[in-house]
Amino acid sequence: MIRFFILVLLYASFSHGAATQKTSPANNLNNLVNAIQNYYNKTSAATFDFSQNYKSVIVPTNEISKGKVFFKAGHMLWRYLEPANSQKEFYIADKKFTYYRVNDKIAYTHNCFDQDTLSASITFLWRKGRLRESFIIKAYTGTVDPKSNLKWLTLIPKETNAPVKSISLGADAKTGLVKESIVTDSSNGVSHYVFTNFNAKPKFAANTFDFVAKPGVRVQPMPNVVCPDKTQIPKAPVKKKN
Repeated sequence: MIRFFILVLLYASFSHGAATQKTSPANNLNNLVNAIQNYYNKTSAATFDFSQNYKSVIVPTNEISKGKVFFKAGHMLWRYLEPANSQKEFYIADKKFTYYRVNDKIAYTHNCFDQDTLSASITFLWRKGRLRESFIIKAYTGTVDPKSNLKWLTLIPKETNAPVKSISLGADAKTGLVKESIVTDSSNGVSHYVFTNFNAKPKFAANTFDFVAKPGVRVQPMPNVVCPDKTQIPKAPVKKKN
């Protein structure tokens, strides 16, 4: 699930740029892919707002969340602000990853994000690959709002154990700016994201991407994560026997 969140987030931040319009559907798709790749290549930082509507096929649910994203190469903060009773934050600072459950006052962390968490699909976003190398790219076949001016494409990870089945991106027909994304996870849950207020030239505070626990917040190792170098895993306090 953590890898799924990060994959969606990073594609949202990178996937916008100018796309040249052609009459051929194949050319349209190819030009949109090129625009995404080109924008990714030149983007070193960004901030944007998001809203997420998640629907599960296992448990009848329709979860709506809102928040803000901060990004620069190798660093990220994804901050869920709504609903207020379920706030959470995801921090990446190079190799260190922290998942902070704000309302529960607990944070989970490990120090091998680059080795443990990144799939082949995500390493593309870490400037270690190219879009066409990591994904099968297809025309979008889902339902499109006839009043919308968005162009769509679908990305299917080539990696067999990728955290998502597909990512569909809806871009402005004139500029190529991705305004919506529909993501299907490995359990067929679907998240529909809407992105607004993009800023490709943000100014960050020096400590924006560093998680600092407030008084009363418990920090412990991320469950079910074993780093290749076991010395990197944060150790939980050992209780003394009476």
